[in-house]
Amino acid sequence: WETQMMRMVAFGCDVRNQLLAGDVTTRVRIGVAVGPLTIGYIGGNEAGGTNLVAYGDTINTAARMEQNGKEGMVLMTKSAAHRLCLEALDKDSSYNQSEIPVNVTYIKSKGLFPTVWFDCNTRNFTKAPRKVVDEQNRALRLSWPAGKEARDRISSQELLCSYQAL
Repeated sequence: WETQMMRMVAFGCDVRNQLLAGDVTTRVRIGVAVGPLTIGYIGGNEAGGTNLVAYGDTINTAARMEQNGKEGMVLMTKSAAHRLCLEALDKDSSYNQSEIPVNVTYIKSKGLFPTVWFDCNTRNFTKAPRKVVDEQNRALRLSWPAGKEARDRISSQELLCSYQAL
């Protein structure tokens, strides 16, 4: 776990595992996105200090990933998964070539969006949980007549990646 993306995913999974180990009933959802963001000092507090804040579309997208996530899994954008794969490949060229299932998820304010699931237990990419697929299919049928065609088009775009128990 030596690269930035690898550390982000590992951190999310480790926080979740630490909470489980401590018999904490809090459930953790994890969302990851990559892209440009803005960091700045906003406002101040009573002691006269300011708050360091990150904002922008990448932050909003990561928040949407988290909101659509499920406990025990990391939901990430397709570009984040691709970045994770490239960084893993740079660290160890012995990884096996595999296809990572790209799913389509309805994301508030973004519409249908290509996403990838990462299982914290196995530390590998995985298909979307069956319950998530059922929920998405139901939402698409109710909200968007062309949703099935778009979902099929996006989910057929398999992401070729090298990975092995990241």
